[in-house]
Amino acid sequence: MISRCRDIQKIQSPNFVFEYISKKLSDLLSVYMFIKSKIHMPIENVDLTLFLKTISKYIKIFIFLLRIIRIFKVS
Repeated sequence: MISRCRDIQKIQSPNFVFEYISKKLSDLLSVYMFIKSKIHMPIENVDLTLFLKTISKYIKIFIFLLRIIRIFKVS
């Protein structure tokens, strides 16, 4: 029970959320750079749709997590 409370406190901390999102975005950027290097095309010719959709998904998750944190802080 105590460890569960610590886990909840850790998740509620804004630093945890920012670190999680920044790590995911960093991973995503690394994948994009890897794909770009394998395609051997200039950056303007690479279709960024999938990359942007994935970033948008992580931003939505980030906003959702912030809402959850706000709910827990209020109650």
